Amino acid sequence: MKSTFAVTGLVLVVMMLAMPQDATAEEQVGDVPVLSFNILRDLRNKENWRWEQRRNLVLKVIRDADADVLLLQEISLDMRKWLETALVDYEFAPVDSQDALGKLVYGGLVAFRKDRFRMLNHGQMIFPPYSPTATERDEIIKAMPCLYGGHWAVLDDLRNGMRTAVLSVHVPHQKETYRFGTADLILEWLDGLPAKSRVIMSGDFNETPNTPVHKKYLAIPDMRDARLVAGGPDVEKATITNGRDVRDIIDWVLYRGALTSEDYRVLDYRENGILASDHRAVYVRFVATDSSRKNDGVERR
Repeated sequence: MKSTFAVTGLVLVVMMLAMPQDATAEEQVGDVPVLSFNILRDLRNKENWRWEQRRNLVLKVIRDADADVLLLQEISLDMRKWLETALVDYEFAPVDSQDALGKLVYGGLVAFRKDRFRMLNHGQMIFPPYSPTATERDEIIKAMPCLYGGHWAVLDDLRNGMRTAVLSVHVPHQKETYRFGTADLILEWLDGLPAKSRVIMSGDFNETPNTPVHKKYLAIPDMRDARLVAGGPDVEKATITNGRDVRDIIDWVLYRGALTSEDYRVLDYRENGILASDHRAVYVRFVATDSSRKNDGVERR
């Protein structure tokens, strides 16, 4: 079946990430602290979940984590503008806010420290309901309040020339078939990258571990779940706060390439009974190992 999804810029990504590596090398190149956080869109009709009520607490989560890469989800244009003003030391990658139907895209967004990385390339994915016909797909999309999507970027480390592709996603929750369809799109994106390139992808997958969808991702060669490798919590924790379920293990951090997850933490912030989001933030510190030093043998194009 022909994919109903669109992926842009794969040729450029291949050129930028084509890095010869020694798979057995264990020389430490550096660490990459990453924060994955679904900050929850602005629910203006829910007092405790309005953005104005939560934004300073969201900012505290980000500042306390002190990560070099932020992979955020459910962020609208207004929320993005506020965070950009508050986080002047981070660069927010450009992303389209709407699709052709004018729907807001509450997908993933990539941000990174300006003094640590420069962005070589980026692109956006739209995750519509996976449907065999375009007509049915468009009808379903029109009935949805927002669209799900992802955003990727290729980051060049200014300290050591290491290049990493990062992807932040917000996957549809409505049906398992949609989540399998999204996995197919992400696999298509991964297939366009060199087999040994460093990749970190995270976000709200709307799926728990050990399900068929989770196993499909882990069946990708060299793909690992940071929670499992670093020994994170193995039981899903759910609480009812502000009238909504708050869960953490539907938020995954997956990776492949010359990386390992050394530290995995689930961050739970609340103030006067109000949570920053209905998702807990996930912090992972990756350590990169590679014998190919500066520039990874890649011609800069």
